[in-house]
Parts: sequence; structure tokens; C-alpha cells
Amino acid sequence: MKTISLFIGCLLLASGTQAQFSVLDSIFFEEAALEYQNWLEKSDASEAIVVNGFQLDSNQITLTLQANTKTEWLTIRNNYFDVKKHRFGERLLKEMAFYFEVPLDSAAILIECKNDTYDINIYKENNEIIIDEFFDLDFRLKSVVPIAFKEVGVSSVGPIIIKNKSLADAEVLKQSITGRFQTHYEAKEQFWNRKAKFEVLELDNEFSIEITNISKEVLDDFSIGYFEFIIVDVFIEPKGSDIEIIYNFRGKYGSGIFIAPRRSGYKDMNGKYEEYVKRYDKKIRKMLIDVVLMETVRN
Repeated sequence: MKTISLFIGCLLLASGTQAQFSVLDSIFFEEAALEYQNWLEKSDASEAIVVNGFQLDSNQITLTLQANTKTEWLTIRNNYFDVKKHRFGERLLKEMAFYFEVPLDSAAILIECKNDTYDINIYKENNEIIIDEFFDLDFRLKSVVPIAFKEVGVSSVGPIIIKNKSLADAEVLKQSITGRFQTHYEAKEQFWNRKAKFEVLELDNEFSIEITNISKEVLDDFSIGYFEFIIVDVFIEPKGSDIEIIYNFRGKYGSGIFIAPRRSGYKDMNGKYEEYVKRYDKKIRKMLIDVVLMETVRN
């Protein structure tokens, strides 16, 4: 087990106000770092990258990862992009925000290559995720052994492709998807007359749907049910004359009767409830396909 180092202090924000981190926050961040390492191991990425500590500086949490060599980092980075068509650094940062329960603006990653003088900085700036490193994705290695990345907790299905659609259609599709999901979650009947909280976060050509204050949605056959925290990341990208939809579902659960736990009170559903996650992932895909079919018929 790697030692997770934590430097806690009073943070001075740009507004001049002061943010305090309690002992409970310290414990949560340590557990989050261990969960992040567990995610790397389950996805087989720990062959190339491991958690090496984190620290708090100003209003940002920086997670330090360590790669054995520059070659290993460049290999898994390029392989991930070739298969997923998205940058591996973005995925690392989003998973950090998920496990540490912080906004992307407050999350940063430093990857240090142990046997090379080569660092990678990943952070969000001006509504864009920046991956600061010397070699861009056009740089390719020769004669290297591929390093695989295995998805955790989601079904291995391909993108949803819509034929003969434009960039303008993509914007309409985004509004239809958010409307469909909002109607579904807010209409769900719950105990004690609770109402689900629905939020959409936009970033470049993607958006994330977050649902909280809800129960018996993913873990639907529990007698009363945990509070659930559902996140659906959706990427809508033009591909020539077509549009491609890629999504990623993540879920957490937390205890509570009348009041939902704070964000740090949730635990990842993967592992303990992996079968529920896989089953619900198919439900998410069907909801997306229903929206696509509805828009196709309408047009």
C-alpha cells in the first residue's frame, strides 16, 4: 500500500475569503486517494501509473501520480486516444474530481516519470482541460509493447452514431437529452416527498448530468434504499457527415433517512454493487437511444 501524503492548511482564495479543511475532510481525501488507486488497479492502468501523494495549494487540490518511464506514459496515453478518441489526461482528471468530490476547477494532476525528467500537468483553465507536456498526441513511439486500459463498471458498448447530422443538430440533441433525463429523474416518486436535484455542467463539446437526493434508482430493489449520486458524462461530436454520442455513467451511494449525505459521504458503487452499475448502464444507453430515435422521427 502506498503512503498517501497530505498537506492540510488554511487556503486563501482569490476572493479573499478563507477555506478551512476539517479533520473529517483530511480523512475523506486520504480515502479518496486510495479509491483512486483502486480504480487505476482495476482498469489495469496501475501497470504504468500509481498514486504518489497529493497536496492542497491555494484553492486547488493537486494529485501526484508516478509513471515508471516516459515511454510507459506516452504508450498508454496514445493507446487510450486511439481506442476512445479522447485524451487519457482528461479521463484521469475527471475521475479525480469524481473520487475527491471537487469541481474540475479545483482539481489538478501532476504526473512524474520516475526514471526520466518528464512531467505532465493536467488542469482546467478557461473552461478547457489543459494537458501540459512536451510531446503532443502527434508524437508516436515505435516498437513498444501496448499498455491496455480496461473500463471499470460500464458495459463495453460502442458509440451511438446518428447519420447525416450537423453541428447544429448536435446542439438540439444536447437539449433533448438533458430534457429527457430531467423529466425522468424529477418525476420519480420517492420516500418522504423528496425531489431529485438535477444539474447540468457543460464543458466544450461535452456535458455532465448530475443527480442527487434520489434513492432506489440504480440500487432499485433495496427495501428503503441508499441515497444515490448519479453522474452521466455525454460527449456529442460531429464525425464527418454523422454525429457520434459517447457516454460514461458513474454512481455512488450514501446512508441517510431524511437528509442526503454531504458529497464526501458517498461511496463508489463499483465493486460492491458492480452488477447494478452494469445493468443501469444499459438503461442509460436505452434512454439516449430513445432520444435519438425521437429526434430522427421528428425530423
